[in-house]
Amino acid sequence: MMRTVISLARWTLLIVSVIALAGCHRLAAPANVPSSQVALKTHHARYVVAQGAEQDWSLRQSVDLGQDGCGLFTRYDLGYDALGRERIALESCYGRFVTSPRRGTTRLDRQVWQESAPGDCATFSLEPCDNGFALITCSGRYLTAGDAGSGWEPPLQWAVIMEADRVLEWEIFEIQEQR
Repeated sequence: MMRTVISLARWTLLIVSVIALAGCHRLAAPANVPSSQVALKTHHARYVVAQGAEQDWSLRQSVDLGQDGCGLFTRYDLGYDALGRERIALESCYGRFVTSPRRGTTRLDRQVWQESAPGDCATFSLEPCDNGFALITCSGRYLTAGDAGSGWEPPLQWAVIMEADRVLEWEIFEIQEQR
């Protein structure tokens, strides 16, 4: 009887350990090797560019890819979500991962930024659209590429935020593979 209990305990411990390690691996590093270098082009014909520490690791839109190459992202293909959509992670020129906030009540709260390690909100599901893809965040909202018009005052002019709950023009990104 005692052997059965010990054996059952060992198997349970082994199974729990494997599950825990699998979960930790997913949060510690992207599951796959980088697939390509990509640029993200917005509806406004601008490129998404990673900003450094001086700009709080934010993402902005620029008319070009940037002199420092920070308009290029390393794309990691992470398989598919529960609805069969591709999942990706994006690493910036700073070696940081593009991430989105879980929640927020204002546009300023919903800015997309870069973190030093990939967390659960550093993956995006791709929803195919006519002219590109919408990127779905961990909170189920879509990335939005703002403009410099009304409601988009500094520091949010030409920002990339997590705002929309449906896809319109500003939520569609062209993902351009770079060679």
